[in-house]
Amino acid sequence: MVNDLYLDGKKFSRDLDIPCYMVDKSYVLKPNSFMDICQEMALEGADKLGFGYNKIFPMNLAWVVSRMHFHFDKHPRWRDEAKITTWHKGINGLFYVRDYEMRVGGELYATATSSWVIINLETRAMERPETMCVIADPTPQDESHAIEALAPKVRMPRGVEVKKVRDHLAAYSDLDINGHVNNTRYLAWAMDCIEPEVAGVKPVKDVYINFSKEVHEGDTVQLMMAVENKEDSLAYTIEGIVDDHSAFIVKIVF
Repeated sequence: MVNDLYLDGKKFSRDLDIPCYMVDKSYVLKPNSFMDICQEMALEGADKLGFGYNKIFPMNLAWVVSRMHFHFDKHPRWRDEAKITTWHKGINGLFYVRDYEMRVGGELYATATSSWVIINLETRAMERPETMCVIADPTPQDESHAIEALAPKVRMPRGVEVKKVRDHLAAYSDLDINGHVNNTRYLAWAMDCIEPEVAGVKPVKDVYINFSKEVHEGDTVQLMMAVENKEDSLAYTIEGIVDDHSAFIVKIVF
């Protein structure tokens, strides 16, 4: 069951019983489902602070997430009673920063940070920081950190073979209210590239994802992958390419 967003100190929280459609074959919350939750929390949190969709869309503007990093200490499971908290941390360089926490039974399970920009829906260009500050209050809702460092830039690892996994044709189930592929779908595609004896079996520790280019219905996305198998971790870097341009790149660490 999903409950309404409520004020929790200076932050916003929501209670959620993890539903069956958000978990994988191991009954564990999927990484892209966690991202779905964060995305909706961000949009509702911005609305409550007065610079959400209802305010900026009539101005022909939209919030777009540029980078995200999330880390799992433990993994929520089907029917767990979770509490998700989010807060706006103000502006840092080009980005508005928003953090998240997920707890089960009061215990911290997951943390995340995300970096956002405002784009002009006509020109598809990013608004300059000084313009953004007029539209959206840069004052932090709370200055605490779920993850202190900003979500980093992700690159294909050097010295590692990069292979094409498959092509994906963007279609109806991938699209969101803006008419392009929703950001969380990229992570779902990336998880689909990973062999089944890893995905849905080994626990995900960290996800780092960057978004560079919109993908539209009918676009063919080449999914390229590099694998780094180290003593203490197994990492997959997956890049989605459309017309020779990178649309997204994600690093998933098990």
